[in-house]
Amino acid sequence: MQILYSTIETICAPLIAMGPIYAIAAISTFISLLLSICYKLLVNQNKVKYIRTELKELKTKMNAAKKKGKDKELKTLFDKSLKLNNQQLMLNMKPLIASMVLITLFLPWLSHAYGDITVNLEDNKGIYTYKDIKENFTITQDTETTITFENPELGTLKEGAEINIGDRTHIIEIKKKDDKIDKVTFNSFRANLPFTIPIFNKSTVGWLGLYIIISMPTTFLFRKILNVQ
Repeated sequence: MQILYSTIETICAPLIAMGPIYAIAAISTFISLLLSICYKLLVNQNKVKYIRTELKELKTKMNAAKKKGKDKELKTLFDKSLKLNNQQLMLNMKPLIASMVLITLFLPWLSHAYGDITVNLEDNKGIYTYKDIKENFTITQDTETTITFENPELGTLKEGAEINIGDRTHIIEIKKKDDKIDKVTFNSFRANLPFTIPIFNKSTVGWLGLYIIISMPTTFLFRKILNVQ
């Protein structure tokens, strides 16, 4: 995986240099474009359109048959609908596999580059690890909880403090289980949104949230432009 990560970082170096928001936005848009092209090239669009039209008509007929209590006709229509759905599923199989390959290539790298780093503790000690960087630290609980790194340049910090390690910036979060500290999470990239996400009631997202927010409208747009069914 390290070879893959290095290759992507080399290719995307100009984007990465612009900052995480630009890099994640550009890569998310690029993935959406590639996925839309895959569906355009690997799926018979006319056949998909025909199947969807037939399914819509069958649904109307099934509702009518159900209201009139025509069970035999309803079963026949349902069987036809099932066959068409299976055909549609088979048509989507190739682009689905291509999509899995693309996602497997890019999403792990986004997680690697911009995801949080969680360190499990043993006797209140842990090791921050990223690429070739390893930083040992100790958790101390006196009047307040602090994290002390062996590297004097990193020093001693409190929970919620911002720290720069290598080329990454983190916010320290100390996690407890049964009133005992068992993990330290080095929170990484966060994007402040100009709106609040319904249900979650949040206006801040990590790399995955930003990827989803960008990929949904861009995928819809590219599919419309390419006339993908």
